[in-house]
Amino acid sequence: MWNLLEGGTVYADKGNEAFKQGRYADAVGFYTAAIIANREEPTYPLNRSAAYLKLGKFQDAQRDCTTVLKLNPKNAKAFFRRGQAWQGLDDLDKAHSDFWEAHQIEPNNQAVSDALNEIIFVQALATGSAKQSVDPSSIPRRRRVPIEIIDPSEAEKDVKPAVKAPVDDGSILKEVSSRSLKPSEIPTRSATNGTDAKTEPVKKAADSVPSPSPPQPQPASSSSFQEAKQARDTIRPSRIGGGIFRASGPTTVFPTREMGSSNSSTTSPASAQPKTKAPTPKTLSDLVRVWDAQSTPEERWEVLSTIPPTTLPSFCKSGLEPSFLASIFQTLHAILPTADLPTQVAVRSFLDYVVLVPRFTTIFLFLSKSEKEVVREVWKMLGVESFEGEPGAWGKLLK
Repeated sequence: MWNLLEGGTVYADKGNEAFKQGRYADAVGFYTAAIIANREEPTYPLNRSAAYLKLGKFQDAQRDCTTVLKLNPKNAKAFFRRGQAWQGLDDLDKAHSDFWEAHQIEPNNQAVSDALNEIIFVQALATGSAKQSVDPSSIPRRRRVPIEIIDPSEAEKDVKPAVKAPVDDGSILKEVSSRSLKPSEIPTRSATNGTDAKTEPVKKAADSVPSPSPPQPQPASSSSFQEAKQARDTIRPSRIGGGIFRASGPTTVFPTREMGSSNSSTTSPASAQPKTKAPTPKTLSDLVRVWDAQSTPEERWEVLSTIPPTTLPSFCKSGLEPSFLASIFQTLHAILPTADLPTQVAVRSFLDYVVLVPRFTTIFLFLSKSEKEVVREVWKMLGVESFEGEPGAWGKLLK
């Protein structure tokens, strides 16, 4: 008998070490060996329930916690972990009851108080009374910055000089121009042919100033952004051409082409290179990071489709957030109208398994009304118009 008790302690220590290293399946095996060695010790099934919770096996965790409460009816951890198991099984009433019992035993336990407050809030959302029990100021809101459209002509009137011009009191130098700016200050006779300057345009330092390039047509001043855009699009594109001309022998003339034309056959090296394929995510945090790096719904679906639907519960565990879930359904809503049959089948398989993710019902309740409507539209695109009388989690969530 002494050897069995000692063996149970050895196996329990190994289970604790495996749990700390994140090897939860190994921890379950060690704790099971410890339970077999000593079935009267409540610590062993209590620790095994924690490993089961990490693996998402809520039914097994609930069973172990019930065993602990038979051995020790006042074990607050057993009530707390069984409440977590009931929450994972979407039984909110039983979860509330166990969290309340744990709170009665340990009223100063912050983790128990947080879990109890969360379950009360979720139940309020489910019954539609959250507006009465939740302070609106505690709910985070997106910040909206107003944007005012200013007419360019009005903006020029409101511009004020940033620096006040200095007052000329005789103590500062005066600016002197190196050349006259008024035609009246230029000599009235031409230096070459003696013609009257009033009847001939004045040429200012023509030899020293390089001739400017031919002026490009400019759009007329527009009173609105739409007119400015239309004027820009109507500007005639620049044309370039040329050739090789020889004093003797054949000449080569290059065809004239438009610069900036969409029909140009030349492409930049960056556009010619194929887009790098996104890496396959190994964890949920990797998926969120790669997901945010994609710019189109098609690219995001390509990343999501690399995860086998059957592995979604263990892949997400309890880390799925409402904002990321809403982003996933917005992506599905964007790709389904043009999706082929294999893609539709893959989306349906994803919907069948994502609902098995731990705490999915709780997460879904945090979606806004418009986000839930997107979920319904996704199901309609797959041919499911109504969930009235349908069994399963989707039937309860979308009835």
